[in-house]
Amino acid sequence: MRIIAGSLKGRKLKGFKGDAIRPTSDRARETLFNIIGSSIEGASFLDLFAGSGAVGIEAISRGASQVVFVDSSPASVKLILLNTNICGIELADRLSSEAIFLLIKKDARKAITELAGGKKTFDFIFLDPPYQKELYLPVLKLIRETSILNSSGWIIAEHDSKKTLTLPEIYLKLLRRVKVGDTSFSIFLKESME
Repeated sequence: MRIIAGSLKGRKLKGFKGDAIRPTSDRARETLFNIIGSSIEGASFLDLFAGSGAVGIEAISRGASQVVFVDSSPASVKLILLNTNICGIELADRLSSEAIFLLIKKDARKAITELAGGKKTFDFIFLDPPYQKELYLPVLKLIRETSILNSSGWIIAEHDSKKTLTLPEIYLKLLRRVKVGDTSFSIFLKESME
């Protein structure tokens, strides 16, 4: 794994041993950030189920002004810390108004609630939960209910290309779906709840 573009371009990141955890591939990350484009510059970015931290680090490399990594797995937390250290990124470990780059070592739903309580909002929220677990709908619903997504922000869900995310009555509109090999990105916007 490597950083594709930006100030950290070419940095090699560490990955997980074996195939128990599936990282976002370099090719998929490149496609993702080509979709986001220059909107990432100065943006706030939430990386849920951050895994190796590669997506959040790519956001930092491309100019995001604030990135929050969230993962509850001790192996993932260790790898995020290792990879951010490789890239010279200093992470805060507690929510504060001064924190630019933050690592929250909690379940995604607890982290969303904590971030909402701290009045944090994001321009981009990326989520890549384990494919086999049914976490998409509850996490997307909580994001919508807590209003941590800015009014013009995007939620980007990475999922298996063979599956379609259906979102009954949670007021998110599918903007676009992009397939990259076995992976798809579904991009959602807020809809009015009226």
